Amino acid sequence: MLWSSLAVLLSCSFHEDGKLVFLAWCAVYVVQVLTVGIFFHAEVHASSSLGSWGDRLYTVGNGLVPSTLCVLPLAISVRHLWRGWKVSKQVLDEVSSLLAVEEGLLRALVPDSVVSRLLQADGVEMIADRYEDTAVMFVYLCDSDEQFSIGGPREDKESDKESAQRDKESAQRAVQWINDVYVKLDEVLEKRKSASGGASRLTKVETFNNFYLAVAGCDAPGTTRDQSPTWECVEAALEMVRAVRRIKRPDNKLTEIKIGVNAGPLCAGVIGQESPRYSIFGDTVNTASRMASLAERSAGGVIYVHLSHLAATKMSHTEVYEEMQRGHGVQLSPLAEKKEVKGKGLLQTYA
Repeated sequence: MLWSSLAVLLSCSFHEDGKLVFLAWCAVYVVQVLTVGIFFHAEVHASSSLGSWGDRLYTVGNGLVPSTLCVLPLAISVRHLWRGWKVSKQVLDEVSSLLAVEEGLLRALVPDSVVSRLLQADGVEMIADRYEDTAVMFVYLCDSDEQFSIGGPREDKESDKESAQRDKESAQRAVQWINDVYVKLDEVLEKRKSASGGASRLTKVETFNNFYLAVAGCDAPGTTRDQSPTWECVEAALEMVRAVRRIKRPDNKLTEIKIGVNAGPLCAGVIGQESPRYSIFGDTVNTASRMASLAERSAGGVIYVHLSHLAATKMSHTEVYEEMQRGHGVQLSPLAEKKEVKGKGLLQTYA
C-alpha cells in the first residue's frame, strides 16, 4: 500500500499542473504511514520499555522518516527535471518553427537545388553556378513613377497637415497597387508549382522598383524537365497578363505591364553576407531586360510577350505552338521590323 502511494506520488511529479495533487498525495502518504505504524505494528514492540504510545511513535518515526527523506527529495527532483524538460521542449519547438519558416522563405526566393546547399553550408562555401540552358523573364510595370506623384502640387489654402495627409494617402495607394500586382504574379508562380506537383522550375529572383524578375532552368545537375525553361517563362507570362489586367492603378486606369523573355547561359549565386540574395548575371539577363523595355504594353485583352531570337528558337517545336494556340489563344510570330537593342544593334525579335 505504501509503495503504491509512492508510485502515485512520483507520477504526480510528471504532471504539468500537479502541484496540488502532489501535495495531497504527500498528505495521504503521511496518513498511511501513521495508520500502519499505530494500528498494525504496535504489537511488534509491545515489550518495549517505551510503552504502547512510545512504541507506536517509534514505529511511525522508524517508517516515516527514512522513507520520507528518500522519497520527497526524489519526487521534488523529478518534478524540477520534468519542468526543465518541458521548457527545453518548448524552446526546441519554437526553434523548429523558426527553421521551418526560414526554409519556406528560402524556397520562395531561390531554386530548390540552392536551398539544400544553403541549409547544409557552414558559412564558408561560396554558392556560384553556371547554367547553359535557362530562360529569364522581366515584367515591367508601366507608368509606376507617375503613380507615386498623383498627389499633385500643394493647393493654396491647404495646410501643412492636410498636405502631409494627402501625400501619405497617395503613397499608400501607390504602394498598395504595386503590392497587389506583385502578389498576383507570385500567385501565378505558386499555382504553377502546385499544379505540377513541385515540378515547375520557374523561380522568382527579385522585385525592385517597377520590375519583377524570374528565371527558369537553374536546376540541379541531372534534373529532368517536363517543359523547356523558355516555355515555362512564356506560359507563365501569358498567365500573368491575365492575372493583373483587372487591377486598377491609383489613377483609376487598368494596370499595364511589359514582358520580355530571353534564353541562354547565365551565372547565378548567393551574394552578400548580412542580407544574402540569390542573383543572376550575364548577357542573357541584360538582353531579357532589353526585351521587356522594348515590348508593347499588355493591358485588358491585349497580350504581348516580347521574345529574343534565341528564345523564339527554343519555342519552335510544333507541340509548343499548338499548346499556345489551344491553351492560350495566341500565336508567336516574328516582328515585321527589327528592334534597335542597346549594345547589340538591330535584332530580329518575336511576339
